[in-house]
Amino acid sequence: MKMTPWDRMKGTDHEGIWLISYADMITLLLTFFVALLSTAKIQKHRLEQMSNALNKKATESQLQQLERKVEKWVAETKMQDRVQHELGEDGLRVQFTNALLFESGKASLTPEGLGVVDRFLGMLASVDTTYQILIEGHSDDVPISTGQFKSNWELSTQRAIEVLRRFSDKGVGKERMSIQGFADTRPIKPVVAPKNLDERGQIAYLRSLNRRVVIVVH
Repeated sequence: MKMTPWDRMKGTDHEGIWLISYADMITLLLTFFVALLSTAKIQKHRLEQMSNALNKKATESQLQQLERKVEKWVAETKMQDRVQHELGEDGLRVQFTNALLFESGKASLTPEGLGVVDRFLGMLASVDTTYQILIEGHSDDVPISTGQFKSNWELSTQRAIEVLRRFSDKGVGKERMSIQGFADTRPIKPVVAPKNLDERGQIAYLRSLNRRVVIVVH
């Protein structure tokens, strides 16, 4: 009786032939995920987290160390009401009230603002230069129209540019930095019209929170 190709495959020499197709499939899947990973934008601190998890390390990431330095600085200078920080999935966000950096309606850093930015730059120097830096400018909801700024978009963006310029002057590579101006579109607390005189103080306070510059290290 003549043996078919299928009969031959069922013989002892071909019992493991299915492993070839299985290995090919695994290789293709691995190639796909490597290609996907190579094109994805993965933030530096997330790579650190993944590396530490794979190696079962409990060491602090560079951003965790930077956050501790910022926390210590804020506590020593008693600036808790003017500087906030948060380490999350998107990186380390350090938020400065505009009153700490700028005069009302202006976009030039004050002498105090220059000192604050320079102090932060000193701490930022401790992290790897592969970390990216995003500088966000935010305003309140009160319209502005001056000879220099026709809208809050321009004001919030120019303030972010001024901080970026200081970073650049102090040697931070331009390829690491970017800016965004949000005007009043990303308030910390939405502001509604006061119903009575007693609420005016609260409204002023909320607007002061919304006027800010945020530096994101990621």
